[in-house]
Amino acid sequence: MYCECGYEKRYFKLKSLFDELKEESIKNKEELEKFRFGDQIVELQEENRKLKEEIESLKAKVPVNTRKVTDEQVIKIKELRSKGISYRKVAQEVGVSTCVVSRALNGVYDK
Repeated sequence: MYCECGYEKRYFKLKSLFDELKEESIKNKEELEKFRFGDQIVELQEENRKLKEEIESLKAKVPVNTRKVTDEQVIKIKELRSKGISYRKVAQEVGVSTCVVSRALNGVYDK
């Protein structure tokens, strides 16, 4: 049943406008969420930058572990071991640990 006064036309026009506004509102909410998360991303990036700077400053404060084995000791270790002397006896004679003997024989101290 049609209404002769044009209310039906206005109703559909208003409904169409309402639907368009509803879609636009949804899009605006999505854009707003992106913008809000964008601020969080910027904050996290700034925090990340500060942490990297702090790491670099701490690295500068870490003492460098200097080599405590001389080239002469490495040569002597290799000579003694080539004669068949045990790691323990080589370590005692040179004055280092058996771990250092192992490292020297495995080339850790070679230049």
